Amino acid sequence: MADEELSAEDQQELDELAGLVAESLAKGEKPADVSKQLVSNGWEQDAADEFVASIGQHLANAQRAAAQSDEGGGGMGWLIWIGALLFINLLSWLFGWSFWIY
Repeated sequence: MADEELSAEDQQELDELAGLVAESLAKGEKPADVSKQLVSNGWEQDAADEFVASIGQHLANAQRAAAQSDEGGGGMGWLIWIGALLFINLLSWLFGWSFWIY
């Protein structure tokens, strides 16, 4: 399936399914139970396990990012980014470079 192009309809269906899987995992359902539901709907066991694991990993990453943002970790990243932009613009002004970053 990785080598195949999905139609817009198939992609939308897959996105909706991913949302349902993420919702089930967020509610505390076990990944094995969610995978069994996919298998009962015609998925192969390996594909279902891989899909659920992938959605679970994305969900865990999003939760980690949200926790870091709540702890103030995201603010430091923005501060560094703004500082880098100002530094590059300062160098552009000092050395007469033709590009500026806004």
